[in-house]
Amino acid sequence: MSHFIIKDGRGTGQAVQVDDHGRLYTRSNVISHMSHHATFHKNSYAKLFETTLADSSLTNCAFLQNTDGTKDLEIYWLRISADADVEIDIISDNDYASGGNALTMLNTNLGNPTSLVATTYEGGASADLILTTTPNFLIDGFFLSANTPFNCEYEGGIVLGNTRSLAIKATGLVGDKVKVMLGFAPHAEGTKL
Repeated sequence: MSHFIIKDGRGTGQAVQVDDHGRLYTRSNVISHMSHHATFHKNSYAKLFETTLADSSLTNCAFLQNTDGTKDLEIYWLRISADADVEIDIISDNDYASGGNALTMLNTNLGNPTSLVATTYEGGASADLILTTTPNFLIDGFFLSANTPFNCEYEGGIVLGNTRSLAIKATGLVGDKVKVMLGFAPHAEGTKL
């Protein structure tokens, strides 16, 4: 019967530990992919979008469109809160038409001035952000209770190629305030993790 030894890879010569039942023990330090982008690539982005609903119809709260022909945008997380009960829809592939407040995304590596090649808008206090309605593909949707923040962990599972977009929309009552926090990072197109 042959056997092999797994060493630690750092040149100390230590082998891995196996208990009396043959179980292998390992320890690791794990960082999120977004933290990896912030620390090593210095290109992780986050931004807070705010909208006060002007009426009870579906309102555009946040819009992000990738305009970089060489990179995909990977969406890692979305945090949403509202001061009233609202219905949230996460939509792909609208286009910006007019209105809203143009935003600059924050590079979470605060020592790096690298900017993002993207179009970003919030609905703001006037809720006048207008997006095209077709195509209008629903990615996710849920009801959000008042003052109960909700986290959507996509872990890079939503990828926006060049010209592709993501919009967050809300339905509630006049005066309801909706906050959306979005975390994402650009990745060279087709790069394997």
